Amino acid sequence: MRGPWVLPSAVARTVYRLTQAGVLELESDTLRSRDTLQVTIQAALARTGARISGSLLAYDASLGGAAAATGVMLPLAVAFRVDSLHRVTTTAPASGAPCATPAAALAQPLRELVVAHPDTLRSGARWSDSALVMLCRDGIPLTVTIVRQYQLEEARREAGLLVLRVRRRTRGSLVGEGAQFNEPVSLRGEIEGDATLRISAASGALLSLEGESQLTMQLQGRLRTQRVRQRVALHAAVLP
Repeated sequence: MRGPWVLPSAVARTVYRLTQAGVLELESDTLRSRDTLQVTIQAALARTGARISGSLLAYDASLGGAAAATGVMLPLAVAFRVDSLHRVTTTAPASGAPCATPAAALAQPLRELVVAHPDTLRSGARWSDSALVMLCRDGIPLTVTIVRQYQLEEARREAGLLVLRVRRRTRGSLVGEGAQFNEPVSLRGEIEGDATLRISAASGALLSLEGESQLTMQLQGRLRTQRVRQRVALHAAVLP
């Protein structure tokens, strides 16, 4: 099947479970560590034109098997806007000062579920979306730039439903400056990811996501250097 397929501009409320599970490795001048990490969220999203909105319903995170507290009351309202150039902006929760608003960081994994696609797709179609995000890591405000490249690889019937199979490759960078232990530090890093998405041609909804992502970064201070590598597997599915 070659299309074209015209995707709806409105997508009904869909509830997802998204899991990120992997390994976090730290290396400094005097220390090396390796811990497992896992984040599992449940979220509901709907789309009307350029606006994607919904709620973060549940958020569970652990590092090295120990639960991580979020300090954020759930459910948390979330919203994104996609402009004519397929730039994705988080409009809720408001970012403010990134290191003072943990709610903004909790909403970021939901970007995996946001796909800024053209209205009409054909077999082999290619497109991209992008984002500029303000985040916080270890008390250091970060500017994260992300570009995601898509290709429609296949359209096929699954249980009577026409499903579009899309490959997504993610590349990004992050930069930041701040202070730790009263010493100025800088942070630089890169993001890489690869995922396969299944999208309903009839409803425009994301049906599932399978992929992996890697973050590498280096924190440089006057007295120490720390290197971080984080590798995670991504899995998202629609909940009944």
